[in-house]
Amino acid sequence: MNFGRVLRELRTQASLSQADLAERIGRDRRRLMALEQVTAVREPKAGEIALLATGLGAPDALDRLRDAVGTQAAGATDFHQTVHDSMRADFAGDLSRLLAKLDEVRELARGCSRPAKDVLDAHISPGQLFRAGRGLANVCLDLHRELLDQAQALLNELRHEASMLEATGKRPKAPGTVRSFKERQLRYWSRCDWASVKGQLDPDQEPDVVEQLLDVLETTVFHPHVMVMAVAEAAIAALGHLCLIWAGMALQVEPVRRPATLKMSRAQIQEWNRGEAERQRVALTHLIHALEQFLELPIQKWASLVMYEDWADPLVDNLNLVGYLWGNAEDMADSIITESFDRLKMPSPAIKFGPFAAQLKQPAPSYTESHAIVENDGEGMPTTPRRKAKLNSA
Repeated sequence: MNFGRVLRELRTQASLSQADLAERIGRDRRRLMALEQVTAVREPKAGEIALLATGLGAPDALDRLRDAVGTQAAGATDFHQTVHDSMRADFAGDLSRLLAKLDEVRELARGCSRPAKDVLDAHISPGQLFRAGRGLANVCLDLHRELLDQAQALLNELRHEASMLEATGKRPKAPGTVRSFKERQLRYWSRCDWASVKGQLDPDQEPDVVEQLLDVLETTVFHPHVMVMAVAEAAIAALGHLCLIWAGMALQVEPVRRPATLKMSRAQIQEWNRGEAERQRVALTHLIHALEQFLELPIQKWASLVMYEDWADPLVDNLNLVGYLWGNAEDMADSIITESFDRLKMPSPAIKFGPFAAQLKQPAPSYTESHAIVENDGEGMPTTPRRKAKLNSA
């Protein structure tokens, strides 16, 4: 019999070792050794020949192996075994290819585990890094300016409402400025919330300037450089918390309607109206004060100052996160230019990005006596009565 010689030739042509072929067909390697050395106790049956041919993968493997052993076709009793062995060989071949793909994935993972600097040097030039960071900083600066413009426009309207409320005890009914401001802030927040889709994909609503800038920031989140991506993520998250702060404050200013089912005397109704007018006046004063501070201070200092106001307890978590995230974004944006120039082996310029601290200078606001700054905490941060009490207790 020349079966062993033919099997060895076919295996060599397929560049397979005995162990590889045995793994493909799911048989013991010792059986292949015995077949090739013609020391096998039993000769191969039709099913085993079909299994070997499938594992070898050569078009003529089945015919050559059958001719070598003198078996031209499988008998009726071998049919089910042949089908079973062929299916097992196909599965073993698929498994072998899958293991080869797994080896490729492992090599890719080893490449990704290289130090970040090596990956950046290979894929992102210093000029590309600088341009990506500068473009991102400019988008954040434009976004901040647009927010300041909206705050200034709302502040003008609120000062008019406050003067009307002080003079007549009633707010003007027509404008609805605060309600539209609240709805806009909630729409912005839904854009900044990655877990939410509502408000992001409305085909009937044309995006305003803030939403268009958010589109640019969201595309930057997928930048290959991890630092550029982190700046965009921090800026979007900070903006989301800022929008929740404004929406919460605007909600406090909106009038609370007396329940229609509640029966009250005329005197009780008048007392209710006076209490509601006073509540609106206080909430309006707080919102005006927060907007005035926002126009004058960088976002981090603004968040720290408002956090210590007596009325800011419901806002503390969001205020804390705004200052933290916006500060991180500014620091990372400034470090991009430093890294770019370091890789170019050039001295870093004196001027950094620093876009988040840029402000549209506004006239100094006239604060009410209840919001007067009493002293400085020694670190350049104004100290409100509540902040002073906390500092003393600390």
